[in-house]
Amino acid sequence: MAITPRKLRSQGPAEDIDLDHPFPTKSNLLDIENELSFYGSYHSTFGNKLIHFICIPLISWSTLGLMSYLPLWRNVKIYDLFPGFSFYPSVALVVASAYQLYYIALDPIAGISFIPPAAAIYLSATNTALRPSANMPYSSYAHLTAQPLLWMVFFFGWIAQFIGHGYFERRAPALKDNLVQALVTAPFFVWLELLFALGYKPQLHKKVISNAGLRIRNFRQAAKAK
Repeated sequence: MAITPRKLRSQGPAEDIDLDHPFPTKSNLLDIENELSFYGSYHSTFGNKLIHFICIPLISWSTLGLMSYLPLWRNVKIYDLFPGFSFYPSVALVVASAYQLYYIALDPIAGISFIPPAAAIYLSATNTALRPSANMPYSSYAHLTAQPLLWMVFFFGWIAQFIGHGYFERRAPALKDNLVQALVTAPFFVWLELLFALGYKPQLHKKVISNAGLRIRNFRQAAKAK
């Protein structure tokens, strides 16, 4: 019986892609090339990338701020490191630390380089939540609170992203297909986009762009077939 050879598309210096099975059938959360390719297929236009570049950090910031209200134990002390930045052992610290360990496992160099901005987001969010100002929305000297501000930023970030996907990408976000990526890896992938623009790992960047393009093509072909 004759064997039909696999269809391959040359990627130059990169490995050939099997067009019959171009992507892994099982998700591997530590396969950064596959995860980035999936992310890139949902964020391919400049407008949507710009929205996510702004809104994903805002969502991370507001989420960690809201988690700061959940201390790890009673009578936890707030440590004001310097103006606008506070340390407080809370659920936010646990989540931020777990995320950071995952990012380092995905890509050690990029993950370590992300520690300063990630720490700034956590410390700033903690300070905003626990050291509220009367100038914040729905806050007053009689009732100081940052929760309305944090919720406003949180919902603004999500709504803007949905608009970006609908208007610029013409497709729904990846919440249904990859919930972990939408909720966990997105902040790190925004950081990697910046690193790629600065020349970090150009070969990986080329492979990600190529694989993302194939995913977009497959999505459009499937949409036309419906």
